[in-house]
Amino acid sequence: MMLKLSVKYFFKSRQIGSILLIILILANKIPLSAQYKETKHRVNVLYKNGEPKEKGQTRNKKKNGIWNYYTETGRHDHKEKWKDGKMRWAIYYTPKHRKAKTINSKGDTTYFKDCGCAP
Repeated sequence: MMLKLSVKYFFKSRQIGSILLIILILANKIPLSAQYKETKHRVNVLYKNGEPKEKGQTRNKKKNGIWNYYTETGRHDHKEKWKDGKMRWAIYYTPKHRKAKTINSKGDTTYFKDCGCAP
């Protein structure tokens, strides 16, 4: 950025300064660094009846964080943990909102009794 300013002030014509700047960049005399900005979005998908279907966040167009999924009647069905588009774990619930099963990132499943405790 400082070189841009010095080129602007040393040359009265912007065209000459721009040409010099391009030549210096092509000759790799100026290190270039790109600034990467993450894009984050909240996602809310609804059923036709207006009840929520799924809620979560994306980062750079990939699922990220906790995602909650609901049935058409509005009951919380399950939730998943995502990181950079890869699922880390999922928890499925019974109609009484107790743990029914969990799945980890390797696909291993743990089933729970109706009491919500581990077998």
